[in-house]
Amino acid sequence: MNRQIRRIDISHNLLGLAGVGVLLGGLSTLRSRYAVAEGGWGIREINLAANDLDDAALEAVAGYAKRDEWLGKLLLQGNRIEVGGYVSPFVLGC
Repeated sequence: MNRQIRRIDISHNLLGLAGVGVLLGGLSTLRSRYAVAEGGWGIREINLAANDLDDAALEAVAGYAKRDEWLGKLLLQGNRIEVGGYVSPFVLGC
């Protein structure tokens, strides 16, 4: 993987919390290796749709997104995300 990759599509892989944790750890390592002030880290979009993610996984993804200033889009539809006791629009694919 290098700085020129802009989009990662990992949809429909049933990563769950454990898998998304491994993925985000790897992306964090790569981001620290390739990030430079003038060009930035390459990833702008990550598609995690239909990966059996729940609220805990959403917290992990949100934590990663807060630290990655170059990431502009996360796709999370079709997961088991509930926020405040109701089914999130992410689950419905809205």
